[in-house]
Amino acid sequence: MKVKKLTLYLLLFLYLTSCRGTQSIISEADFSYEEPEKQYTTLFLFMTIKQDSINKKNIVNVTEKKEMDGIVHIGIEQEARFKPYLIVHMYEKDILKNTITQEHPLYFHREYVDSQNKLAYKYFELDSADFFVRVQKRKNNPATLVISEYRSEMETNELITIKL
Repeated sequence: MKVKKLTLYLLLFLYLTSCRGTQSIISEADFSYEEPEKQYTTLFLFMTIKQDSINKKNIVNVTEKKEMDGIVHIGIEQEARFKPYLIVHMYEKDILKNTITQEHPLYFHREYVDSQNKLAYKYFELDSADFFVRVQKRKNNPATLVISEYRSEMETNELITIKL
């Protein structure tokens, strides 16, 4: 009985001293952790795209830029179903970090049921349109956004380069 009691006290003593020892080893100064939300910035870039009929190309202008702390929760990204579409490349310190494809704002297809009750689609082309791009970057890293227009395998046009 004495051996069991002595063993129990010894284990309790070791447990308490080991907990106190780890508290003195790890201090807040040695261990710095910054929450991911504070490390990243989410950027919303609102833009206008217009057709330039004289030069036969599209022109993109940034109309507004909103920046806020936090991370982008990535869901299921939809690929562009029809050509042409936009490709957005984001570089941080000249390293490609993210690529986004999205439907082209000037060209789109709409599906409908025709007079014979068959599914059909119609192609639309606009002169100008507004769109936005949402990206995430590290707070202190310089970033560059390159937006290109993909028309075919032989034709990809860079529309705008934006320093963030």
